[in-house]
Amino acid sequence: MNEFEEEHQSTNIKISVIVPVHNVRNFLPRLFDSLEKQDLTQAEVLFVDDGSTDGSGELLDAVAQQPHFVVRHQENKGVAAARNAALDIAHGEYICFVDPDDDISDGYVAALRGATVNTKADVLITDWWECRPGKTVPMSLSGTSEVAKGLTPESVCALVLQSDLVLGSLWAKAFAAKLFEGNRFPLQRTCSDFVPCMTAIANARTVAYVPNIHYSYTVSRKGSLQNSKSERDLCDFVDVHETVAVLIKRRYPELQPLVRFDLLRSKQQACMSACTSSVIAKRERRAVFKRFHRGLLSAVPFMWTSDYPIKGKLMYTAVSCGYVMANLAMKAKGSA
Repeated sequence: MNEFEEEHQSTNIKISVIVPVHNVRNFLPRLFDSLEKQDLTQAEVLFVDDGSTDGSGELLDAVAQQPHFVVRHQENKGVAAARNAALDIAHGEYICFVDPDDDISDGYVAALRGATVNTKADVLITDWWECRPGKTVPMSLSGTSEVAKGLTPESVCALVLQSDLVLGSLWAKAFAAKLFEGNRFPLQRTCSDFVPCMTAIANARTVAYVPNIHYSYTVSRKGSLQNSKSERDLCDFVDVHETVAVLIKRRYPELQPLVRFDLLRSKQQACMSACTSSVIAKRERRAVFKRFHRGLLSAVPFMWTSDYPIKGKLMYTAVSCGYVMANLAMKAKGSA
């Protein structure tokens, strides 16, 4: 236990930043540099090493004595267990999450801390940037009608279901810690954040937008779970969307068309992942595809009346036509 850990329990910790770590040694120096530039007044950064074998744990130990940094190690149990372990020791009134291969803009933590005082909202939403090799796409809520009207839990749920401006992921947000009481992460390999995130938003009293900062999300680095989904992972992916559908329809019945749209998109994505996953044998991909394909074709007219971008509608239609057409469309997209 470092000096900060000994003293901070009696200090007013406003924000706990949770960072689950597993075999990301090459990304940690950049993350450390980014965090060291932040104003971490009234903040703690909780690193949970989830049984890393690449030296990530040793890098964490090397910075463990820095003020505001807290390091814990555990056997490899998965990212959900790492986040749950961090929640168990967090002292912040608010919780935000940072993945170790991502980045946050200068002033990110300070802006969130200020917003917790100024707005007292249960959930804070920030902009995010989609970062691919050689290309960065800013996703900003600034100037949208939702922000102009004032964000609500319902409007944020609607945005998650129908757009990419707000995703059902933990990052680019801060949550009142109370929203995770009895709302922990299910111990599954992928998609463990979607249900707790949406549950927290739906249970929030108020939501506020925090401008002029952003979270930089690294899209599918080589070797990440996003590029190696098994059939079980795809089942989990669709299952969490079905769970959220029940939650949203119960809480906001008027969002039912958006719930249907989201469920169809999740099945479409599962079908597309089945076509390309590196861990599903080629001879098995058609059968896995068929498992998630049911109901897509009959919903084509519904999808064409939605606000789905034209490219999305075309890809959905191709996937709905079956395994061969889906593969042809994805190859055409990849070569475009």
